Amino acid sequence: MSLVLDFFEYDFLIRAMIGVVMLSIVCGILSPIVVAKKYAFMAPAISHSTILGVALTLLCLPFSHTISLFLGTLGFTCIFVYFLARASHKGPLPSDSLIGIFLSTTMALGLIIHYKYIGGTSDLFSLLFGNILLLDNFDLLVLFFLFLMCLILVVRSLDRWIYFSFDPQGAKLSGVRTKLYHYGLFFLLTCLIVGAVKISGTILVSSLLILPGTFAYKFSKNMSSVFKYSVIFAVLSGILGLFFANSFGWPPAPALALTQFLLFLPFGLIPNKN
Repeated sequence: MSLVLDFFEYDFLIRAMIGVVMLSIVCGILSPIVVAKKYAFMAPAISHSTILGVALTLLCLPFSHTISLFLGTLGFTCIFVYFLARASHKGPLPSDSLIGIFLSTTMALGLIIHYKYIGGTSDLFSLLFGNILLLDNFDLLVLFFLFLMCLILVVRSLDRWIYFSFDPQGAKLSGVRTKLYHYGLFFLLTCLIVGAVKISGTILVSSLLILPGTFAYKFSKNMSSVFKYSVIFAVLSGILGLFFANSFGWPPAPALALTQFLLFLPFGLIPNKN
């Protein structure tokens, strides 16, 4: 019996490690763009809308399995985020006000549907803060496809993403389709947040999208090294966070977020000279 338990524990750790590493790489790639665009609060807005997406999916498909739950959540969340992306692109409201309204409204609607119509059929705590114990092969496949999407859509055209992030007006004048990049960024963030629900939940995923890029901008002397430092920081903190969670019995998602903060803390007060 102990050998069987050791095998399943080892298998769980391998799947958890693969999932955390792939998630960390994707967050490390997107984090410098999020930080450069000053979208630090855009990620929480998108992640909170996932709560409403899950609620509507469970309401429409009360006996849904992993695949249908993911596709339904992704579909509903993409619809909500499309309106956020459209309003933030050329909207009448300031971005901070728009984010606050979107965040509170979608989260409130999601919680009402959960408590009123779904009840005990959904583990809301796992949705908010993640439950890596539920990670299965389909989740790893989703993270792998997300990793490939980032390589194809972001890394291959990194110069244009950098231009779009720092000088959207200049990029537009030079022929970069800034509107397409704007909507593409929101789509990638939505896929990332929905795909990371089981690892980090909807609440803590925003820290994984902010700290790697913030750390990288402090020490990088050119834009190519920014993404390298961001990925290295994200992967290192992800592996250490999973190690601390397994060693001390901490919840994995808070352990990941706390480890990133502790790694960033010694450098946070150093002035940025670059």
